[in-house]
Amino acid sequence: MPNHGMDLIGSENVLRLSERFKYLVDVIGVVTYVRHDKNYFLDGTSTKTVTFKLTDERNHIYCEISGQYVDLFRDMRKNIGLGLPLVVLQFAKVTKAQGRTLVQGIDGITKLYVNPQFYEARKFRTSLILYMDRERRRLGICQSDKPIGYRVKLVVEDETGAAFLEAYDHVML
Repeated sequence: MPNHGMDLIGSENVLRLSERFKYLVDVIGVVTYVRHDKNYFLDGTSTKTVTFKLTDERNHIYCEISGQYVDLFRDMRKNIGLGLPLVVLQFAKVTKAQGRTLVQGIDGITKLYVNPQFYEARKFRTSLILYMDRERRRLGICQSDKPIGYRVKLVVEDETGAAFLEAYDHVML
């Protein structure tokens, strides 16, 4: 369990860090993209990885976990219910891969939390909800007496291919 004094950093700070950043970081965001891969190596071995995008009110960062964390991530996501899952990676490494900043889990060191109930996560979720409400009002798409409808585009992907789905919130419910 993370201590209550943990310093969760947002996407803007992670994106400013270089690949030579020598300290481990704690990151937080809602998952807005997930891709499961199986990577094959020259020695004939393979490993499962999950790449996901963590989004906050300013930007997004890509994260990658592998090994023991892949099944843990899947199991945790199965039990979250409705809504976008909030993920915290504690003690993760910032690197550069294929021209972008990537936060990577380190086997045996990184801690993975999905929809945690500790103070920092509740505070983040509340600030994100307030930010989204302010943006809706600023853009004039929110009237206090009318519910807002959402259109959601999904990509469902496995090793055989991908399907692109589009649904409206009332249909999904």
